[in-house]
Amino acid sequence: LKKANLYNECKMRKLLVLIKKILTNKVFFYLATRYFTYAIQFTISFFVAAKLEPYYFGIWSFVLLLLNYYSLINFGISNSVNVLLVQYKEDTHKTDNIIKTSLFLVGGVCALIVLFTVYYYGIGVAFFDKYSLKPFLYLISIIGILTHYNNLLSTIVRVKNDIFKVAFFQSIIPLLCFIVLFLAKESTLMFLLLFAYIIGNIASIILFGTDKRISYQGRCNREDAKLILNKGAFLFIYNLAFYLIIISTKTIISFYFSVEEYGLFAFSYTLANTVLLLLNAFSFIIFPKLIDKLSSKNINEIQCNIDLIRNNYITLAHGLLYCVIALYPLFLLLLPKYAGTIPLFHFIALTTLMSVNSFGFSTYLLAQNKEKLMSILAFGALLTNIVGVLLMVLVMKKSYEYAILATLLTYCIYTLLTVYFGKRILSKRVLIKDLLSDFLPWNLFLPFLFSLSIAIIGNYSVALNIFCAVLFLLLNLKEITKIKNTIKRLINEPSIINI
Repeated sequence: LKKANLYNECKMRKLLVLIKKILTNKVFFYLATRYFTYAIQFTISFFVAAKLEPYYFGIWSFVLLLLNYYSLINFGISNSVNVLLVQYKEDTHKTDNIIKTSLFLVGGVCALIVLFTVYYYGIGVAFFDKYSLKPFLYLISIIGILTHYNNLLSTIVRVKNDIFKVAFFQSIIPLLCFIVLFLAKESTLMFLLLFAYIIGNIASIILFGTDKRISYQGRCNREDAKLILNKGAFLFIYNLAFYLIIISTKTIISFYFSVEEYGLFAFSYTLANTVLLLLNAFSFIIFPKLIDKLSSKNINEIQCNIDLIRNNYITLAHGLLYCVIALYPLFLLLLPKYAGTIPLFHFIALTTLMSVNSFGFSTYLLAQNKEKLMSILAFGALLTNIVGVLLMVLVMKKSYEYAILATLLTYCIYTLLTVYFGKRILSKRVLIKDLLSDFLPWNLFLPFLFSLSIAIIGNYSVALNIFCAVLFLLLNLKEITKIKNTIKRLINEPSIINI
C-alpha cells in the first residue's frame, strides 16, 4: 500500500511539473491563445453569416477582400526586415538602422492608401458601387494603415523572441469583433466590426510602441532603404503573387456572380481557412528559426529539417481538414440558409490543403536567397490561376463551385515546381519518383485522391467522409507519433524556436 501511495504521489508530482511547464511555456501560451482566438473566429464566422445573411455577408466579405489587397501592397518591407534582422542579428547598430528605416518606408506605403481613398471619393470606382462601399471606405483605409505598422512591429518583436505581444495583436481584434456581434445587425453591425478592427489595431500599436526590445535609436538612411527594398522587391512579388492566387479567384467570383453567391463562396472559404489558421500561427513563430536553420551549408542537416517541418505541418493539415469535411454538414444544421455550400466547401477545403503543400521547400528557397526564383514561380502560378478560373467561368460556363478547381490545379503545379527547384539546389539531380514522393507521399496522396473523387462524383455522404478521415489516420500512424514527439519537445524546450 505504501509503495502504491508513493507511486501515485510520484505520478502526481510529474503531472504537476508537466502542467507547470505547459503553463509557463511561451510557445504553448502563444499557440493556446491562437487556438482560443481561432475558436472565436470560427464562431464569429457563423454569427456574422447568420446576422448579415448572404447579401450583407457578401458586402462584408468584399470589405475583407479590400483589406487583403491593402495588406498585400507592402512592397515586401516586413518580409525583408524579417530576414535581414535574422541575418544581421549580431550587429545591433545595423539592426537599429534597419528598424528605423523600415518604419519610414511603411509610411510611404500608407501614403498610397490615402491617395487611393482620395481618388475613390473624388472620381469613384464603378465596380465598388455594386458593394455599396462609400460609407465604409474611410474606416477601411484607417485599418489598412494601422495594420501595415502593426505587421512590421509584430515582425520585429517576433525576431526579438517576444511572442506574448504578438499573441495580443493577433487576438484582440477577434475578441472585440465577438463582443460587437451582439449589439447590432446588417449595415450597423458592419460599422461596429470596422470600429473593432480600428480599436484593436490602436491598442496593439501602443503595446508594440512601448516595447523596450524595439530600438528607435537607429538612423534612417538611403543605404538601408535600398537594402530593404532590393531584398523586399522579390519577396513582395512572391508574397503578393502567392496570396493573389486565391484572392484573384475570389475577385473573379465577386465580379461575375451575384453578391449572394459571393457571400456563400466567402462563407465556405472563411471556414475552410480558419481550420489552418492555427498552423499558420505556428509557422509564423518558427519562421525566423527556419530561416536561420535552412541557411546552413550542411545538405544532410537541411534535408532532415525539411522532412521534419513537412511531416509536422502538412500531415497535421491533412488530418484537420479531413475531419472538418466530415463534420461540415453537422455545422450547417445551425445555418440552414447555407445548406447548399456542402459541395463548395469540399472543393475549397481540398484547395486550401494544397495551398500549404509547398511549406518547407518554399522556406528553404527563401533561406537560400532565391527570392527572384520564388517570385517568378508565384507570378507564373498567379497568371495560370487567373486564366484557369476565367476559362471555367466564361468558356466552360461552370458555376462558382467548380471555379475553385482551377485554383487547386494551380497550387499543385506551384508546389511541384517549388519542390523541384528545392531538390535541385539540395542534390543537383532530381528523379521523378523522388519529386512525386516529396510533393505528396502515398500516405497523404491516397486519402486526398479519395476525398477529391467524392467531391467530383458529388457523393457527399458523412459516412464516406468519415471513412476518408479514418483512412488518413491508419496510413499516418507513424507520422502522428512524430508530431506528438515534436509537441513534447516544444513543451520541454521552448527556447528551440529562438534565434
